[in-house]
Amino acid sequence: MQPLARFIQVSQVTEKLHGQFSNGKAPQPWQMQLPEAFVRAWLHCVMSLVVCTTFQPTSSDSYRHISLCRKLLYQGTEELMKGLHSTSLDEKQAVLPMGIMSLVIRRVLQDVTGDMRDLSDTYWDYIKILVRLLGGLSST
Repeated sequence: MQPLARFIQVSQVTEKLHGQFSNGKAPQPWQMQLPEAFVRAWLHCVMSLVVCTTFQPTSSDSYRHISLCRKLLYQGTEELMKGLHSTSLDEKQAVLPMGIMSLVIRRVLQDVTGDMRDLSDTYWDYIKILVRLLGGLSST
């Protein structure tokens, strides 16, 4: 396989990566940890270029470096995708389950008590009485 064809294959992989992360839905680059495989892939790509231009263009070393580059790009993509989904559901929840539970219980109790006074009405009346008593004490 010609060196140019090898680089075209690598460029297709990088174009695919670019398309996945440049559509506005991916996190910003500073918000994610890039895998070490991408750094190693870049080094193998550069080494392939050096070997290809310095020695024979059909050198097996050049082919080995560019093949490792492609393999590392795929590996890095997998690691990156796994890292993006490592956020737990607890961190993404908007309302804690206990908050929802208290709303459900309140609604159930309202259904059961109907027009009868519930516990919150009793406490509210008690607070009003305390305010009146304390207001009367402060004026004397």
